[in-house]
Amino acid sequence: MMDKFIIINTLISITVYFILHIIILRKNKQNEIFKWLVYLYLMAGFSPFLIGWRGGFIFGSFVSWIFYTFLVLIYVLAILGVMESSIRIRLLKEIYDAGIRGISLKQILKKYNKDVILHKRLQRFLSAGEISFYEGKYMLENKFTAYTLPDLAIKSIWKLYTGEKL
Repeated sequence: MMDKFIIINTLISITVYFILHIIILRKNKQNEIFKWLVYLYLMAGFSPFLIGWRGGFIFGSFVSWIFYTFLVLIYVLAILGVMESSIRIRLLKEIYDAGIRGISLKQILKKYNKDVILHKRLQRFLSAGEISFYEGKYMLENKFTAYTLPDLAIKSIWKLYTGEKL
């Protein structure tokens, strides 16, 4: 009974997350995406506890919340992160969105010139708090963010296996 509850509760939570993601992130600016991903995680993260509290499955709710957290991390880091940062995938999406009318090279170059790409990436880093802009210069911040998780994981694994810093 508890196993079924955990699986169903986790699936409900991640479904709520995806629905909120589709509704809310379509209407928000690109530079606010990190903030909204955190808000969405917290909003949908309450659903395991709301469901479990009424049924008396507090421990099951906590376990399903952990699974939900892992699923959100996998989605944000492995799927959404790749989709947002991969120019190739975004270009294919633009062509797909154009449909049967197609898209001209001129239209593509408007969206994908180096200045636009660099500006968007720098804005993403600024909004995430990874870098700061002071007196006309960009500087690294020594903060721990979701964007530094993959780097931290790779460095930790490297140090565990080799004993050396990467």
